[in-house]
Amino acid sequence: MTFFKELKNKSDNMLECLLKGFKVFANKKTIAIVILFLISFLGLNYLVNYIIDTFTFSETIVSLPMYIIGYYGISLLWLILGLFAVFFVSNYVSYLIAHLVFKSKRKPLDDLTKVLGYTFFMSIIFSFMYFIMYLLLLSPGIISIILMIIFAIITIVITLIAGLAILLLPVSKTLKESFDRAWLFLKKKFWLLVALMILLGIITLIISFILEYASILWLSNSAYAELILQSVAGTIITMYSIAVIACFIKKK
Repeated sequence: MTFFKELKNKSDNMLECLLKGFKVFANKKTIAIVILFLISFLGLNYLVNYIIDTFTFSETIVSLPMYIIGYYGISLLWLILGLFAVFFVSNYVSYLIAHLVFKSKRKPLDDLTKVLGYTFFMSIIFSFMYFIMYLLLLSPGIISIILMIIFAIITIVITLIAGLAILLLPVSKTLKESFDRAWLFLKKKFWLLVALMILLGIITLIISFILEYASILWLSNSAYAELILQSVAGTIITMYSIAVIACFIKKK
């Protein structure tokens, strides 16, 4: 009986967080957060579209790194800096949303350097992971497939810890503490978090479908207007998702 009561309480907490996630749009600081998120989404869309429009590759995967360096030249440096800037802004916005949900008394600007340090650290980690994936792709085979599966599991765990760590930063004294608390939370609430993310995925998929349909219906003749609407849709969905997960962490 206790088991079912506990299960009901956990389900109620999830549903409550799914509803409370919309409250992030009612806060007076939301406009500033939306603007920052739009900047990051527009910047990311621009960079991705630039890469898609300019990059062509017909060589072997072995020559890919040198090909990219030779293809972009000095522009590659600006491209990397642009991606880093977008990553930093999106991390800071995630921090701000968690700051609102947790009602942290810390001043957001005081943790700006911590968010920057987090961005730099995770950029190195993700770059190293991409490099490992590149090495695994060099020699396809049974062993590589097994290693890719193991690597995929490790990647998922690292991504989850990183995502939780930035949300816990507003209530952590140091960056290390936020990562420690993220790992502890993931160990205790992994399957509940997975269940929440599945429910959240269904809701955001519906919202995304509605906004995408509106984009095709009304703005299909304007590529720029469609791009803006897609960025707005991405902003709304991402902000809501972050608020829901932050709420769930708060109710641990």
